[in-house]
Amino acid sequence: MNENNPLRTSDQPQRDFDLLEILKNLLAHWYVILIATVLATAIGGVYFFMPVFTQDVYSSSTLIYIGNREEGDSTISTTALSISSALIGDYQQLIQSRQVTKRVCDELGLPSLAGYSISVNSISNTRFIRISVSGPYPESVALIANSIANVFSDVVVELMDIRNVSVIDEAVVPSAPSGPPRLRNTMIVGAIGFAVSVVLLIVIELANNTVKTPDDIENQFGIPVLAMIALVETDKK
Repeated sequence: MNENNPLRTSDQPQRDFDLLEILKNLLAHWYVILIATVLATAIGGVYFFMPVFTQDVYSSSTLIYIGNREEGDSTISTTALSISSALIGDYQQLIQSRQVTKRVCDELGLPSLAGYSISVNSISNTRFIRISVSGPYPESVALIANSIANVFSDVVVELMDIRNVSVIDEAVVPSAPSGPPRLRNTMIVGAIGFAVSVVLLIVIELANNTVKTPDDIENQFGIPVLAMIALVETDKK
C-alpha cells in the first residue's frame, strides 16, 4: 500500500525555485529589508560617532633629509639614491627600535609609546623620509613625532656614520582628527545589515515547504490539480 502511495515523502520531487520567485518574495518583504538596513545604520552611527565607543585619531608628521655626501661633491648619483631608498627599511626598524623609543620616552617623560602608531615613508627618488605618528591626543602626536626625528638624527649619525641629517618640516599639532572614517564605517554597517536581511529572506523562502499555489502541489507531490474551490466570505449574523 505504502509503496504505491503517491504522497510518500521519499519520492517527492525537489521544489524548483527561480530568480523571479525569489525577487517577488524580496519585494513583498521590502519593509523588512528597510527596517534591517536603517537599524544597522543607526547602530553603526551610534557606535562610530559617539566618543565613548570610538575615539578620534590624530596624526602629525615630520619631514627629514638624510644625506651622506663627501665634501666637495655637489651631485647625488642615481646609485646613491637607490642605496638611500634601500636603507628606508633599516631606518624604519631603527626608529621602532627600543634604543630610539626609550630615548623618546625618557625625553618626554612617558612610560611607553603604547597607543601610538609610528610609520616611516620615503619620497620617491629622494633622500627625504617622512615620520608620521598617530594617536588619541593632538598635542602628544606632534611632540612624539618631533622627538623621534631628533633622537633618530642622533642615533643614525652614531650607528650609520651619516654625515648630514636635517629636519626640514617639524610636526605641528593637528587641528582636526584624521580618523577613523566614521561615515564610511557607518555606511558599511548599513550595507551589511541590508545584505544580511536579503540573505535571511532568501533562506527562509527556500526552506518554506508550504503549499501556496496549484503549481506547488504538482511540484511537491506530483499530483495534478483537477479543480479548485473558491473561498467565499459571508457576513455572520
